[in-house]
Amino acid sequence: MPSKVKANQGVALIVVLMITAIMAVIMLYMSGQGQNNARLAGIVKQNTDAKLNIESAQAELIYSYMTTNFSILGPREDYLGKPVNNNFTANFTSEAKELDNYSVTVQDLSGLISIVPFNKKEFNSLLLKYGIGESQLLKIQDRLDDWQDQDGFRHLEGAEKGDYLQPELPKNGIIQTTKELAYILDDEALYEQISPYIVMYGREYIVRQFVPKSLYSALGISEQGAQTTSEDGVTYPSGRFLIKISSNKDISITKKFILIRGQESFRPYSITDEELIFR
Repeated sequence: MPSKVKANQGVALIVVLMITAIMAVIMLYMSGQGQNNARLAGIVKQNTDAKLNIESAQAELIYSYMTTNFSILGPREDYLGKPVNNNFTANFTSEAKELDNYSVTVQDLSGLISIVPFNKKEFNSLLLKYGIGESQLLKIQDRLDDWQDQDGFRHLEGAEKGDYLQPELPKNGIIQTTKELAYILDDEALYEQISPYIVMYGREYIVRQFVPKSLYSALGISEQGAQTTSEDGVTYPSGRFLIKISSNKDISITKKFILIRGQESFRPYSITDEELIFR
């Protein structure tokens, strides 16, 4: 009888130890979950704070552009004997200005290569910079023409329906977005390389004073030539700006949009192509 009691006590001890081990595992799991939830909550808060900072910066930047003559005259040092400057940017050529929790770049669209209307000369120069040969330029031009004309006749080296993997391509209409060039070029990597320098609905010619420095070599622009003003001594901004506001703290978020200065007092500006980019 005593041996049976001892056996029962042994079984009970094992059960207790098993329960204790299970409880310990559950506690460790719950503790880990709590830590994960805390980390997740912290990331969500950082994300929210970063987006709020960017939204606030966007509102302040637009207000400053619309209530001063900076977006009309551009950065100058000689207007009525006083400098024209802005706290959010020093120029309109994509050079970053670092502020407290974010950085801002502003690019006047007249300094980028336009797709509609088509700035063919500078577009070809850009492609040549990235290794496209003269024969390939002719092929790309034929594909571009076939993409936009409304007939089914293929140019010499162009592409019509049946030449693309997607049966609905080409569009046979005017290009609506620069992303369509990825199909026309038939080279996603090339498109990614040139995309920072092209824009929809720019100008038939490029304004060298607003060209980003990284584009100088492709277009044959010298530092001195880029600073040369127009015949009347002043180069005015177009009023159409590609703006990027990037968070510099904790989480990398960029707000990208185009700001267009309006002509009427009841609508002093408009915003298009607004996009949040998470890196």
